[in-house]
Amino acid sequence: MRAELIENASWSEFAELSDEQVILLLLTDEDRMRRAVARKTTASLPRKRVAKIHADYRANSDGIYYIVTHWLDLGMSVPQRTARRVVNNSRAESMGY
Repeated sequence: MRAELIENASWSEFAELSDEQVILLLLTDEDRMRRAVARKTTASLPRKRVAKIHADYRANSDGIYYIVTHWLDLGMSVPQRTARRVVNNSRAESMGY
């Protein structure tokens, strides 16, 4: 249910979360939640902020999940517009569209 709330939040609503809140969500042991937060981070935040969150996540001893690193790497590598398109396509594919 929490993952669905994240997925359905607007980009701007998600961007209001603090970096600390985002990192805590990325460190959850719930796979669906991690995936939703990682994708939303990539699509909602500017590259510099994604890079900071990535660094803080990797510095945490619990920051071990590849899927998080995968999505944050994307967010640091491409313009936000491209990241949003990739995230939207990924979500549609995972839902069977």
